[in-house]
Amino acid sequence: MHHLHRLIACTKAKVIFVSEIGSNKFSVRDLICNFNVYDSFIVPANDISGGLWFLWTEDVQVTVIKSSSNIYLS
Repeated sequence: MHHLHRLIACTKAKVIFVSEIGSNKFSVRDLICNFNVYDSFIVPANDISGGLWFLWTEDVQVTVIKSSSNIYLS
């Protein structure tokens, strides 16, 4: 978490996508506070599915239109 925080800060990333998290212990509120982002969207880890984090700053406008833990693209 500390390394990711430093990476986001030094690159001044406006949109961050992290896949295969493997943890459900962080809430949207945790991500906003820990990474100083405007908002985030989480797809929780589920069994062997690792989970996803999508975070963004207030410099960009993001709308998540659809999400499903059951979508698999091959």
